[in-house]
Amino acid sequence: MSKAWKNAELRVARLFGSERTGPTGRDDNDFIHALIAPEVKYRKSLPTWALVCLEQARTAKSAAGKVPCVFMLQRGMRLRDGLVVMTIRNFEQLYGVIETKEEPHDD
Repeated sequence: MSKAWKNAELRVARLFGSERTGPTGRDDNDFIHALIAPEVKYRKSLPTWALVCLEQARTAKSAAGKVPCVFMLQRGMRLRDGLVVMTIRNFEQLYGVIETKEEPHDD
């Protein structure tokens, strides 16, 4: 069984200056952070349509100098319960650069 998801959790936690909490036997986030309640999800590939939407936001005529993001809603969902999708790099543009010793790579 692949441990790639554990490695993804570890890499993201370290990027945010934290450590992976691992299976603690209680419902908790994947790592502890002062501002966010993070859950890391790793898949072999992300939905192409979501990546296309993010690219559309990034390349729009009025996007220059702005942070591209995608707002996702489903039928019946309250507006403020929708999802916001952006790259970690763009997240850093909004909340500040995340200090790390080295950039983690996906193996």
